[in-house]
Amino acid sequence: METSELRSKVAYLEGLSAGLSLNEGSGEGQLIKGIIGVLGAFAGSFEEMDKSYSHLKGYLESVDEDLSLLEDKFYDEEDELSGDTDYIEVECPDCAEKVYIDPEILDDDEVFEIACPNCSRIVFINEDNHISGQERGMIQMSANSPEEEDI
Repeated sequence: METSELRSKVAYLEGLSAGLSLNEGSGEGQLIKGIIGVLGAFAGSFEEMDKSYSHLKGYLESVDEDLSLLEDKFYDEEDELSGDTDYIEVECPDCAEKVYIDPEILDDDEVFEIACPNCSRIVFINEDNHISGQERGMIQMSANSPEEEDI
């Protein structure tokens, strides 16, 4: 039922009660007048909620469209590790999460650490482009890009 239809039905009940010539001093007259007054208040509240709902629905659709555009732009640019690059695969010793490292960053002279995205344990440290024996055991060259996960 639409809010305008609800308002018109309450107005009809108000007119109907006025046409019945009920004594407003009697218990029945006060009861009917009170019920119609409450129905009118409900209709007004429902109308306000309907307006708020329409506003929020429009806002949510706008946010959803913006998010969709951002996702499209982000995934088009990043494209989840392209298939034409060989990545270094490191397995986290704590949680067995596979971490993929672009070998181009190993050419960097700065020391850096790579943490597991799942448990935050350091899985790789680039110290003067030297890989420790323990890290060498964990690293395997991956000829293909990593398997895509559902997001």
